[in-house]
Amino acid sequence: MQRYAELTVMTVAVLLTLAGAACSGETPDDTGFTTNGTGDGDGDGDGDGDGDGDGDGDATTAGTSGDGDGDGDGDGDGDGDGDGDGDGDGDGDGDGDGDGDVQYDANAIDADLNTKRVIVSKQDFGQNICTQLTLRDQENAGPLMITTPAGWSVETARVLEGVDSCSNPGAFQIAGAASGAITWPGVSNFGFPCLLDIDVELLFEQPSPWIPASVTMSVSDLAVAGCKP
Repeated sequence: MQRYAELTVMTVAVLLTLAGAACSGETPDDTGFTTNGTGDGDGDGDGDGDGDGDGDGDATTAGTSGDGDGDGDGDGDGDGDGDGDGDGDGDGDGDGDGDGDVQYDANAIDADLNTKRVIVSKQDFGQNICTQLTLRDQENAGPLMITTPAGWSVETARVLEGVDSCSNPGAFQIAGAASGAITWPGVSNFGFPCLLDIDVELLFEQPSPWIPASVTMSVSDLAVAGCKP
């Protein structure tokens, strides 16, 4: 009698399990347990076996393979762009601008005791051009309407054909107009800015096909080489 009661309880438990599976849309396997129909046994329904449901296979369980961030890109930084640097722009350089084919640098030039210049260069490998902007420690050193800290101004700006023209100047076109601002927190003991924030647009006439109609220079915390802090 007791054995019969035990069998009856087990039968009822199995029936309840099958009924629950039918309601949830899951199917029982040959062990009596249910799966989600993908065959991976993780219960998330995406078929990759990781259990997180986003389909990237990154596994959210500690100690297993994958990135575990659950954003679906598999890189582990949680931004969804797949490059692993966490900035979300997808170009892999970590700056967030999505402009992985561009490189900036700035150099202090001490021509003499009374004249200081900073040359900012932008190499655009995608367009194969170099853009240069020259700052000088003099008010109204040039015609371009770019806001700068007191005592300095933009002397000139130009675009040059070829990225190598930044260091080996070739054909160039002077900017005819500009807008924007350049700022820095202060100058060194030798009077040079050491860190630049730049957000300007330069406009060009286009007598040659390689010359763009405009160039944007936008960069933050650009270190100035040779600023002599």
